[in-house]
Amino acid sequence: MVHTKNLAFYSGDDVTINSSAKDINGNDINVTTGASFSWKMAVDEYSAAIVTKTSGFDTAGSTSNAGYSFTIASSESAALDGVYYHEAQVTKASVTTTILKGYLTIIRDLA
Repeated sequence: MVHTKNLAFYSGDDVTINSSAKDINGNDINVTTGASFSWKMAVDEYSAAIVTKTSGFDTAGSTSNAGYSFTIASSESAALDGVYYHEAQVTKASVTTTILKGYLTIIRDLA
């Protein structure tokens, strides 16, 4: 089940995104073992990714075994300004599931 998460933050900020992984039926996907993640951000859902993450996903704080978090580093957003599409997928036992989508509004930081 795809979780929609729309966020706004300032360019150059470190931003941590927290969510949970659910399958198409809404059941938790145990991501604490044997799962790999990928996250991408692009101008829109049809464009090539401008930021990609395939590591750095944290599942340690998950009580349901489905929770995860990752951080968009300040260096990854420093030069960006505008609205971007983002999407995350988890692969476990050769099954890939889109678990997160939405829009990120990055506001140009004046400092």
